Amino acid sequence: MQLLKITFDMLTPVAFPLKKQPYPIHLDALVIGIMTASNKKMFEPSKNHLYAPGQNPDVPLAVCGDKSPVYCASVAMIPKDSQTDIFSICKKPHNLRSEKESRPWLETTSTILPIQIIFECQGDKSELESILAKVRRIGPFRRVGLGEVANIYIEESDNPMAGLTYNGSPARMLPVIDWPQQNNWRKIMAATKAPYWYPGNREFCWSPPIETTIPNMSVIDYW
Repeated sequence: MQLLKITFDMLTPVAFPLKKQPYPIHLDALVIGIMTASNKKMFEPSKNHLYAPGQNPDVPLAVCGDKSPVYCASVAMIPKDSQTDIFSICKKPHNLRSEKESRPWLETTSTILPIQIIFECQGDKSELESILAKVRRIGPFRRVGLGEVANIYIEESDNPMAGLTYNGSPARMLPVIDWPQQNNWRKIMAATKAPYWYPGNREFCWSPPIETTIPNMSVIDYW
């Protein structure tokens, strides 16, 4: 496994989630989501272990931890000075029964425009390149062109704790049980493995700095 930095060059703004999430998006969730979609499989709670850290050799990411293992894969990181804006979408009903019902309406959503989105991880470069090459857009409202990815490239990282910590702070959700007695780290109850929306995956963990986190993104200043 290699220490890697993955860069997404963004073409269009990324929409904020409709509901605020207690944690940002993780690289392992993105990779596993693409793998399950490619295999045409759906998540089943009774088979939650299929892509759990250390349980599936097909996931090209290193695993860290003894009591509650996690993938060495960071959250999304973008520059702190990324611009935010409001994106407007003109919508029309699909089934028209009268002239009144045919009137379009305007829907708005908050967006952020990072020039790049960065992930760090420990993994197999060639396998990750093959999987991530399928990413075209990320985030909500992809159907209207938001979150479009222009280019993805992977290079070596000089961070020996790539995917786990960055500048002395968590770079992903880290289980307290495997990372005890940390100073100045924020403890929350959240999922530490994919799927991150599944309540059964929640436990006490250390979160990336709250002051540098917005819904579905971590705005750690990478540069």
